[in-house]
Amino acid sequence: MKTQLTLVFILISFSFSNILNVDGEEYTTIQSAIDDAETGDTVLVKAGTYAEHGLNPGGKAITIQGTLNGDGSLATTIDAQQNGGVFDCLSNEGLETVIQDLVITGGDSDDGGGGVRCKAGSSPTIRNCTIENNSGPNGGGGIYCYDRSNPLIENCIISNNSTNYEGGGVYCSYNSIPNIVNCSIVDNNATLGGGLYLLGGSVQNCIISGNTATDHGG
Repeated sequence: MKTQLTLVFILISFSFSNILNVDGEEYTTIQSAIDDAETGDTVLVKAGTYAEHGLNPGGKAITIQGTLNGDGSLATTIDAQQNGGVFDCLSNEGLETVIQDLVITGGDSDDGGGGVRCKAGSSPTIRNCTIENNSGPNGGGGIYCYDRSNPLIENCIISNNSTNYEGGGVYCSYNSIPNIVNCSIVDNNATLGGGLYLLGGSVQNCIISGNTATDHGG
């Protein structure tokens, strides 16, 4: 009598996430780390000021994260030095693409969104950032959302941004529905809608103060 032996192999797949350090040694630029990052990875940017612009996550579900001081304040600044916008989210990023713990400043984008520009269904999470002193002549000095872009903007300070068009702090139109939570939107300037210009979306538990407009809606 023969006995039939059946072997069952179970293949288990593990997913690992990596931390890519922008520290002058492992990576010297933020964009080079972003280019090497894969789904679930974190690009961790050490304390300091980085003169970069046009940072593009490329549709990846990654976290781009700055460093905090011991007191919890932001220690990492990205200064575009008016050479373009700071972040360009143009590749259908979802909420799993996270930009957090950063000072985002010095952006100047002719296409709108000196700080963060979101287009064509790009909907990142922007969390615990200070977005200040950016400009976007065509709208959204701080954050620009266009064409089905629905970001989560959470625990951010959006201040002293400007545009010659609409939405000095945040501009959202063409079926863009942001969720703005626990933010301070202060001292921004525009032609229309100094702080916010929204054609849809949700604004919860925010401080909106000191914004100005040359036409309507400070």
